[in-house]
Amino acid sequence: MRVPRLLTPFRDRFLVIALALVAAVAITLALTWSRTGEARASLPAAEAPPPAPARLAGLAPNLSDALQSGRPAEIGVFGDSFGDGIWWALTQELRGDARFRLHQFSQRSTGFAGWADMIGDFRAKLDRQPLDAAIISFGANDTHGLTVDGHHADFLSSEWREVVGARLGAVVGLLRERGIQIYWIGLPRMRQPAFEAKARALNAFYAERMQALAVPFIDTVAATTDVAGRYTDHLVNPDTGRPMLARAGDGVHMSMNGYRLLTRGLARHLVRRATAAGAAAARQAAAQAAPANAG
Repeated sequence: MRVPRLLTPFRDRFLVIALALVAAVAITLALTWSRTGEARASLPAAEAPPPAPARLAGLAPNLSDALQSGRPAEIGVFGDSFGDGIWWALTQELRGDARFRLHQFSQRSTGFAGWADMIGDFRAKLDRQPLDAAIISFGANDTHGLTVDGHHADFLSSEWREVVGARLGAVVGLLRERGIQIYWIGLPRMRQPAFEAKARALNAFYAERMQALAVPFIDTVAATTDVAGRYTDHLVNPDTGRPMLARAGDGVHMSMNGYRLLTRGLARHLVRRATAAGAAAARQAAAQAAPANAG
């Protein structure tokens, strides 16, 4: 339909007004979006939580967490009468160091060859006191046969190895399940030749099983031998360089100083790891604080 000439001026004015309104709306929206973006940009970004520290190499979760967080590491000592001595020695080696707390869980005249429910004992103790590390020393009471389903199995026979190995595996599995670091301390050299032969064979069995289970095994034979490779009651005191009485009168157990000799290396290992972890945690805290201080 053709528009009459008379209406053309009105039509032109209407188009001009409409275009002006559209332009005004567009400008208003653009300014609104711009201001909204500026407001969002001015808001502080939400701070990301600090990354969780990576587990320390070679350590189980609990001990790694304790050493990096600065809380005291709970260390339990399991074993027979050797465990009693090792617990005492570690309390002396780590005395005054608030980064460690020692718990005595050893029980005399016990062993994996004679105690069928060893895992039940471990579980009950762990339920009472959660641990970050377990130090184990058994063996002096394991140099004998055992009874399996009503019949005898000779010491270190294949059946003996299977039964005791299964008990070892169950205990290690329980500790690992709870995130606990494990160290096994072997038997020292013995005075009586027949018992020495059994102790060496037993040490070899335990060392083999610990290697298969990826548990650190601390061999104490070299530390309890004279320069000629023989048993001796007296060993050199590393602090003084002089001989000291290191063995008990029975030729089996250690003296108190002797137990400290066996545990000194482990104590220093724990101190070194704790010191390194503390230094790493301090560096990480400083690195995280630097951007905040700059801001």
